[in-house]
Amino acid sequence: MKLIVRNQDDLTRFITLIKDRAIKPGKKYVAEFRQLSEKRTLDQNALFHLWCNVIEQETGQPADDVKEYIKQKFMLAVTKEIFDLDVPVWRTRDLNTVEFGVLLDNFKGWALDTLGIPLLTLEDKNFMEFYETYK
Repeated sequence: MKLIVRNQDDLTRFITLIKDRAIKPGKKYVAEFRQLSEKRTLDQNALFHLWCNVIEQETGQPADDVKEYIKQKFMLAVTKEIFDLDVPVWRTRDLNTVEFGVLLDNFKGWALDTLGIPLLTLEDKNFMEFYETYK
């Protein structure tokens, strides 16, 4: 159950709904109350995948492997229950715009510091040439 809380009445309703929920023995539940934030943007997502392609073309490491490496290096895992196991997963789709921005900043810094590969952003003067080279 998810409910967006906009005011005190919504909060009271949410608390009432939670109190009325039956807890099943042996089952696990997640309770979350956080400020609503915007999901990552399509531009952020496209830039992330472009950068993975850059690393692939410059190093030979497959872009999908680069993506997994960056997620595991710079993100916290979310646990997903699969049958009887709690499996760690790293999903960028769950990040908001600020969190995704931090991931991109870390990726950019790592690529330059570790690999010596500069990753350009939309604001950079030569971005279109960069994009055409690596898309």
